Amino acid sequence: MNINISLKDVLKFFTKLSFKIAFFIGIIIYKIFLLDNSNKFENNVVNIILIISIIFLVDDLINRALKTINKKVIISKLKKGLKKLSDPQIEILVSNYLTLKNNSIIINPTAYFSLERGEYQILLSKQIIFRSATIQGSLYFPFTIQEWAYNEIDNAIKKKEIVYKKKGKEIYIKWYGKEIKFTKNVKQDDYYM
Repeated sequence: MNINISLKDVLKFFTKLSFKIAFFIGIIIYKIFLLDNSNKFENNVVNIILIISIIFLVDDLINRALKTINKKVIISKLKKGLKKLSDPQIEILVSNYLTLKNNSIIINPTAYFSLERGEYQILLSKQIIFRSATIQGSLYFPFTIQEWAYNEIDNAIKKKEIVYKKKGKEIYIKWYGKEIKFTKNVKQDDYYM
């Protein structure tokens, strides 16, 4: 049996929240039940260790709370950016990720872009999509909508903030109050853009 434990793995274990909680509870139990209160030195050492464990535990909890808040703030900014896309950006997003059919809009989570054309860069830079594969035999790669963007677009479709209408052979999309006329990549049979 070959056991290989590195210092990095040991330190990683000590940074886990579960270890910090267990260590804190262990120190409390030791202090309450096993500590001889007549020994001042031992009592002071246990108090210092208890204070250090409290500091580490509170620090971890504060960091987790800040990361959660930070993530929500970032996603909120990204959602505002999604709502304020320019007409060409909306056209790229709609023509590659939305199917307009029978008075409904269906979201396709993945689309393929040619690396030669570079139109995916706009959506990639706004963190609306990500490249879901790195190795493929052609110059076309799959790009998937980020989960937050998929949920936001889905909710907007349900709330009728994103709708489309057909006027003759022209298709108009209403994107959060902005109306855009589509002129390219429209198939007549199912109005896929």
